[in-house]
Amino acid sequence: MSHIKRTITLSVLILISQAICASSKPLPGYYITNSGDSVHCNIEFEDWYKNPASIQAKVNNETRTLKASDIKGFGVFEYTDYRSATVTYHTNPINGTELPGKFSDSTMTKTVFLKTLIKGTYSLYELNLTERRYYFVQKNDGDISELLYRVCVVLGEIKEDRQYANTLAGLFMEEDMLDRYKGKIYGASYNSDIISLINILNGKHGDVKTKKAATARWQAGVFAGGMMHFFPTNVNGYNTRNGKLNSSTAFSGGVNLLYLTTGHLNAFKVGLSLSYDSYNSTGLRVDAVYDKADPNDWFVTTRTSHLSVTNKMFMANLYATYTLNPGDRIKFYLKAGLSWGIGKSNTFVINNFSAVTKGFNSGNVINTNGHGTEALAPIGTELINPNGGAGIEMDRHKLEFSYYYPMDAATSNDPAVFKIGMAGIFYYFTILK
Repeated sequence: MSHIKRTITLSVLILISQAICASSKPLPGYYITNSGDSVHCNIEFEDWYKNPASIQAKVNNETRTLKASDIKGFGVFEYTDYRSATVTYHTNPINGTELPGKFSDSTMTKTVFLKTLIKGTYSLYELNLTERRYYFVQKNDGDISELLYRVCVVLGEIKEDRQYANTLAGLFMEEDMLDRYKGKIYGASYNSDIISLINILNGKHGDVKTKKAATARWQAGVFAGGMMHFFPTNVNGYNTRNGKLNSSTAFSGGVNLLYLTTGHLNAFKVGLSLSYDSYNSTGLRVDAVYDKADPNDWFVTTRTSHLSVTNKMFMANLYATYTLNPGDRIKFYLKAGLSWGIGKSNTFVINNFSAVTKGFNSGNVINTNGHGTEALAPIGTELINPNGGAGIEMDRHKLEFSYYYPMDAATSNDPAVFKIGMAGIFYYFTILK
């Protein structure tokens, strides 16, 4: 097992070094000066859940701190764009326990970075602050207006001011589309339906341009590789002691389903894999028993044990992964999970043994032999293993090393423990991306 430990240690050290590099590595992007010039740069991107108050842009080894008043906007290539704008918005909270007793008319005017959600004839922007999220709409190069949504509590009942629906209805009326979409507009949720409505408006002009961002989504694919099974526990029976099974390697493969969360450029993922697995292992043990009473009364019994175990399993693995450098094309990730295997019933470690006895009994020569079979280590139908791994990913392709910590598979107290562990290398191909 020492070679497995060395491999795991080396993999962990490599991935830690990658994590250090990835955590400090800026992403390629740009910013637009107030005079309209576009400057390519590297941006310290932190996957802001809230809109950033400022950014760190590195140009020609010089790092600049830029606020919304300093530039017209910025972006991280293939991920997100922000524009600078002076906007007025209502400070009325919409969630939590401190809701006002009436709709608040308090507003704030501020120059901020607005996240571009949609760019088109109708553009949609987002401002996510600690208190709440705001949406703003703009037609062509006109004014940027708040899609107003307020909440209050009156006599213990929550009241909503859904003026954003009226604003959207007015835009649909300008496009002569209100009658068709009235129900969808006035039933729209502030937090989930506005993007689709703006896309409908832009669809009439043929210029739907939803900005690419790290949205939560599903991926599906297949995988295949080799799984090595190892058996660190000795087995014992009437005709063998401390029997040892060799490790075995077999094909394993299946389907994989992955859910990408919105955190840090989809760095966090949760997955479920379903696969076929099997093992077929053998072992050899030779024992000698020597008994001497006197020179004319002694014998030696040599037992040779041929051990074997065979099983086929269906496995499900629930896991999570974290990508260390999500902004790069070639990505490194870590993985941790819990697998559940279902195998055949009535599975045992089988001992096919033979015995040869030679010696003297009261001066008579003894020379006998025999053979037989005994069942050792009854193995349960279920096997649960915590597991971890690391991999490298590029586009639709992944190469992954996984290690399954040895866990007890015995169904009785004899032996008290019979552990099975696994380690494998797999190739993954993403079909639905």
